[in-house]
Amino acid sequence: MSKTVIAAVDNTAAAGPVIDTALSIASIFGADVEAVHVREDGVTTVTALAKAAKVPLRLLEGPPAQTLIGALRDSPTLLGVLGIRRTAAGHHPIGHIVLDVVQHANRPVVAVPPQSGPRIPRPLRRLLVPLDGTAVAANAVDEMVQQLCECGVQVLALHVFDAERVPRFSDQPQHEVEVWEREFLARYCRQPGTRLHTRRGWASSAVLEVATAEHADMIALGWAQDLSPGKAAVVRDVLRKATVPVILLPLSEQPGIGTAIRPADVGTAGPGRSATSRLSSG
Repeated sequence: MSKTVIAAVDNTAAAGPVIDTALSIASIFGADVEAVHVREDGVTTVTALAKAAKVPLRLLEGPPAQTLIGALRDSPTLLGVLGIRRTAAGHHPIGHIVLDVVQHANRPVVAVPPQSGPRIPRPLRRLLVPLDGTAVAANAVDEMVQQLCECGVQVLALHVFDAERVPRFSDQPQHEVEVWEREFLARYCRQPGTRLHTRRGWASSAVLEVATAEHADMIALGWAQDLSPGKAAVVRDVLRKATVPVILLPLSEQPGIGTAIRPADVGTAGPGRSATSRLSSG
């Protein structure tokens, strides 16, 4: 059975970038695209957009978030794509339907930010993958990253250190940094050609900075699907401010799956707890 990418669209022009993103991802995986719309008002705009993109449109009835979550559970579904209702500058909160869907969907979900100006379909060539140095976070993104890499997508890895816990290397810092970076990629992002970027400070700021500087077409975040108070601050911030689609990949629930790689593991003198560990705290 062929896999399907679900484009969850509303009856506004914002549905256009959602369909474009779904088509871009589906072309990489050899999947079909189906537009899904939960009927709330009219369907004129969404019908025209689906027809122009030559994708089938399925109209559904019911509470929007629960209905979309149910549609994503269909066995052929590879992942879902939906739009973030906020201004292009990111000043307004993310819509509650998006937040409900990403927390409860049993498939990866791609959140597409609003697009200012004319629609410019963005091919997926460069994927930014923030990693916190734990196996559980790496496992969450591994399969998707591997498949994208095999299809020619360049992977950019990012590791962010807390400002007060930047590694202290000993008498051969350049050598030890290179060894640490090779070991980090060998453990957590083994795809050939992956480049590792390191930053210090607040994780979401680093993610957005590197995504812009490196012209990433998508950001991949592993997370625990928990948006309760005090949780997933990085995910919230990236969703609120990103200018490229963000794919959210649920963390594995396997207990005791490993610990973070520390600079001490390659002969350094200081601890290396990373700011991106907050990503996997959910």
